[in-house]
This record gives sequence, C-alpha cells and structure tokens, in this order.
Amino acid sequence: MDPDSVKSTLSGLAFGNVLAAAARDYQKLLSQRINSYGKAIAKGRNRGYSDQNLSIHKLHLDLSRPEPVVSLLDKWIPILALNIKVFKLNFLSYTPAYYELPSAVFLAESLEELHLHRCKVSPVESVRFKHLRTLTLKWVLINDGALEKIMLGCPLLGRMDLISCQGLRNIRLVGEAASRGLKHLKLYNLERIEGCSIGIDAPNLETVCIDGPWIWSHRQSAFLFSRLTRLHLYRVMLSSE
Repeated sequence: MDPDSVKSTLSGLAFGNVLAAAARDYQKLLSQRINSYGKAIAKGRNRGYSDQNLSIHKLHLDLSRPEPVVSLLDKWIPILALNIKVFKLNFLSYTPAYYELPSAVFLAESLEELHLHRCKVSPVESVRFKHLRTLTLKWVLINDGALEKIMLGCPLLGRMDLISCQGLRNIRLVGEAASRGLKHLKLYNLERIEGCSIGIDAPNLETVCIDGPWIWSHRQSAFLFSRLTRLHLYRVMLSSE
C-alpha cells in the first residue's frame, strides 16, 4: 500500500475520532446545561419568585437536534412551561425526526404566545389555553383533529400562523372551532398535495394570507368579513361546492 495512502487513511480516521469525541462532548454539555437550567428555575419557583417580585415571562429554546436531550426535554418542558407567558421551541435540524411535544404543555393556562418549529403535536385530551393569543406552527407535524382540538381550547386566539405544517388536509375554522377573536390568519403550504381544503367562518378576521394548493369552500364559509383589511391568496382555488 502506498505510504501516502496510509497516512491519508490514518489522518481521516483520526479526524473522524475527533469529530465523534466533539459530538459526544457537545451532547454531554447540552444535557448538563438543560438539566441545570431546569433545576435552577424549578428551585427558584419553589422558593417563590413572587416574594422577590421576580417572574419568568418568556422561555425560548433553540436546539440543533432533539435526539441527545429528549429525556431531559420531556422532563423539564412541562415544568418550565408553567406560569410563563411566551414559549418558543425551535429545532434547527433538518432531519426527519420530530420531537413530540409533551401533552402537559397544553395545560399551561398562563401561556399567551406559543411558537413551535419542527415539532410533532399529537392529539391531546385537554387544551387549557385560556389566555393564548398567538399560535405559530412552522414545519410542525400535526393533523386536522389535533389542530381543531387546540382551537377549541383557545377562546382568546387572535393570530394564527401555520407555515408548511405536515399532516393538515382539511382545516375547518367554523362553528365552535372558529375563534370569535381571530383577527390574523396566515396559511402557507409548500407541498403540492392535491385535495387540501379549508373552511373559514371567523367574522372578525382583519388579515388573511393563504399560499398553497388549498380549496377554499365559501359555501361552508360566510365569506363575508366586514373587518377585512388585507386578503392575499396565491394558488388558492375558490369553490362553491
């Protein structure tokens, strides 16, 4: 074997070992930090932030990949989500693996804003978003039933953004699922899936932006929005059926 080839192979193996060790160190450090942050917040809460006029209003987590810290996220997110007003969970990874949001999050009555990126939302039995006003789902895996259940538990919802969510086929914002206070709706779908439909009967809508191959059935929707100030439709088919 050529000596240069041997050197190149050994160098490649050494570099690969360095990367693997660095990845393990990063995962260990990330786990330690999440664990320590969670314990610190929980400890402070037990001591009583109210006595010190201190409170946590916003929690924003940016993570590259969920796999190394799934168990810690499952443990701490339900605890950290209690008594906060804004919760943002953002996974930067483009891998197909989706982190499934703990169902306990949907019992956080204090939440006013919920922003999720690259998560999985499964159907839940109970949603208590009594104060939720803004819901943003980007690249979230969710089905029609789960979305309708969330809508039923958000009486004060004013803004909803659904960006490239997978699993939505027939969105119905009508009847009890239509928030009377919903003012801003954004629906973007980059997938070319035929037959997706949407029905809207939210009388207080002010802005509607829909981009994607959706069929908007205005026979089921009132299609009369007296407060509408902006309507943007792209690749949307209007139907009376």
